[in-house]
Amino acid sequence: MIWGDYHIHTTYSGCNGHATGTPETILKEATQKGLKQVGICDHGINHALYGTTPLRLKKLKSALDYLNSTQSQVRMLTGIEANIYSFDGDVDSDRLDRGALDLVVAGFHKMVWGKKLADGAELSFSQIFGVQTEQVKRKFTSAVVKAIKNNKIDILAHPGYGFPLDIAEVIKVATDYDVALEFNGKRILLSDEQLLQIAESKVRIVANSDAHDAKRVGEVGLPIETCKRLGIPLERIANFNGVLF
Repeated sequence: MIWGDYHIHTTYSGCNGHATGTPETILKEATQKGLKQVGICDHGINHALYGTTPLRLKKLKSALDYLNSTQSQVRMLTGIEANIYSFDGDVDSDRLDRGALDLVVAGFHKMVWGKKLADGAELSFSQIFGVQTEQVKRKFTSAVVKAIKNNKIDILAHPGYGFPLDIAEVIKVATDYDVALEFNGKRILLSDEQLLQIAESKVRIVANSDAHDAKRVGEVGLPIETCKRLGIPLERIANFNGVLF
């Protein structure tokens, strides 16, 4: 059982109905499942459909602070699932007060407003149509490397989502900058060979649910099954051993 789940969405994300969990229902589920920490990470503000707003994020933080003041079983962390929104590695958490966030999970998503119109179009096109060329691989890998080097990121969300990746380069920079790579409870898109490269390195691994409703909080069956299938010790999962923040 993991100790903390650091990638959970709530109704504070944009587009009504995208996520259905509330801070209260997530706290209840996390308590029942014995979690010690949960990270609420709604979509970053550059997402055209599901992005939160600075005002909603402020209201979310107030709600989480209140819940933390009423109990001590589960620490509720205010986070964001930030978008890498340019090939220069810009991350939209840079448009928020980083001091108000306990953690930043960052990754690529479709339908994100780019730093430039061309960035947004190419980012979405490559992911929507599954473009897997070497040029795309180099550009997306470079963007991930720059994002990690130039921003305070805690976890890289679902690596490989919608784009090819030079995992060796990402492992190196993530290790150097102490950024954890996520084994996502909804989707693992890296090959077995890439997953074994991660496991055999010193980079931190985090298993998160990416829950969009409260019932899925803490559900990381896919990462655990994958580790068992590949012979990766569960002790390699950082939040399997204890809390992270």
